[in-house]
Amino acid sequence: MKISFAKDQWSMQGWMIVKYPGLDHEGSWIQKEDCIINATPPNIRAEDMCEGGKYATDTFVAMILRDSFDSPKRVASTMSFDHKMAPIIQIANEPDTSGEVPVFQERYEVVLYYQGINVWEHFLLDGEIKFQRKLFYQRPLSAGKKYFLELEVNPYKKTLAVILEGTSMTLHAPLLPDKFYAGIMASEGINRFYDFEITNNE
Repeated sequence: MKISFAKDQWSMQGWMIVKYPGLDHEGSWIQKEDCIINATPPNIRAEDMCEGGKYATDTFVAMILRDSFDSPKRVASTMSFDHKMAPIIQIANEPDTSGEVPVFQERYEVVLYYQGINVWEHFLLDGEIKFQRKLFYQRPLSAGKKYFLELEVNPYKKTLAVILEGTSMTLHAPLLPDKFYAGIMASEGINRFYDFEITNNE
């Protein structure tokens, strides 16, 4: 399955918006001719939307496919960022759907930004979602350049491989559920997503 985010090439029907835990802000997407971008506060300096900036969380918007997957998959997206940060592929457990908008629970975030790639593991501890960095691949990445980020997700072996331009890194992902959800998230600046695809990887 490959989805183009170009104008008139996709719809929200197969997706669900998912909120970041602890935030009221759910965000929204803006359709461009060849991609979607996250809505961000107007007339704000790019630095103020980055990590630690006053408006960083006001840039957040995420969506995952409504269907879950229970076998090894290759998940990929073409993406870019306008300043420093930080488009994300999400590999998630089932979200909490008790409220009006679903909320992320345990999951893995694969984050692209100007210093490389981070993989964050979000886990439940004492009733709260905590997170820790599982991988940091240090490499300068350029604003405005399209990057094709690939993941190989194996719920049988509990592994997650991250692939970027020929470099591959595999990590143990013990919280990867037997049935996982996949999607994208924009954060900490203006992010652009051009496509999204999931294929078998057995």
